[in-house]
Amino acid sequence: MKAVVKTVEEPRVLDIKDVEIPKADAYEVLIRVRAASICGSDVSIYKMTPGFRGYAKIPIILGHELSGDIVDVGEYVKEVQIGDRVVSESVIYCGNCFYCKKKLTNICANFKILGVHRDGGFAEYLVVPSRLIHKIPKTISYEEAALVEPTAVAVHAAVSRARIEPGDFIAVLGPGPIGLLAAQIARSIGAGEVLVTGPSTSKGRLEIAEELGFKTVNIDVENPVEVVKEMTDNIGADVIFECAGSTKGMLQAYEMVRKDGQIVMVGIFSEAGEIPYTPIVRKEVRVGGSFCHTWQNYETAIKLIQRDLVKIRPLITHQFPLDEAKKAFEVILAKAGTKLCKVQLRP
Repeated sequence: MKAVVKTVEEPRVLDIKDVEIPKADAYEVLIRVRAASICGSDVSIYKMTPGFRGYAKIPIILGHELSGDIVDVGEYVKEVQIGDRVVSESVIYCGNCFYCKKKLTNICANFKILGVHRDGGFAEYLVVPSRLIHKIPKTISYEEAALVEPTAVAVHAAVSRARIEPGDFIAVLGPGPIGLLAAQIARSIGAGEVLVTGPSTSKGRLEIAEELGFKTVNIDVENPVEVVKEMTDNIGADVIFECAGSTKGMLQAYEMVRKDGQIVMVGIFSEAGEIPYTPIVRKEVRVGGSFCHTWQNYETAIKLIQRDLVKIRPLITHQFPLDEAKKAFEVILAKAGTKLCKVQLRP
């Protein structure tokens, strides 16, 4: 089968290789991959950023956002069968550690991630444990289903980690796929106004946010803190989702959040930043992280997409055949200012 393989720890090196089709063991399933989306972590491995050098298991087949059909099952697999249309969770949890026993599988002490620590879905076929599988209805296309994983990440942030109340003012910092999904989920569960902010380099993504019905702020043109204060009668945002992994964004979040408000950190930061501790104390701000997803987050994500409460199609801006994976990654790196959001590969 064809697969997209990161073969060496060198920046921007990627190979399309012919490898053997994996075989499912007694508790696994074999998936024929129909669509796969490129995530920011895939791009980081492609560039071999410091955070992934020595962390990603090289050589590795990339990819963890995917959909497809089950074409084989292990002898002890009962919950799914050949022919099912499915998606797979990206975090392979052990099920036995302290965190797994508390149903916090997203922070399993022994977790492995598809496409990072174990061969992933940028291939014609993929083997995964059957307990990670979720069925998808026929009303959701393979392309849309390939974004169930990032939708589940956003569900975890907006539903499991945040406390959104009806009518709340929400600010989403960063108009990437996770930010646009979090904004839609917040709206679907009762938020009042949802504001999406981003820089000029994300102008195209801000346009997508506007098409989805959100007010936006280009932070290179307007001061987002002043905009939030003006829109909330100088009170501040009830909940802020930092989805860009930006230290500048976090400083803005501390300024724009209201007293007793919440800041949910979703983005992965590439550098350390200064933390203004005193405002956190005096405003009684709740600051917390949000990482990956759980089983229930996937099920919720599928329902939200099925009911069109979360729209996936506007986020899929580019598609490439598997053979053109390197071109797809280079298009992502050249994205500045363009209307590029989610790039997919079709095996």
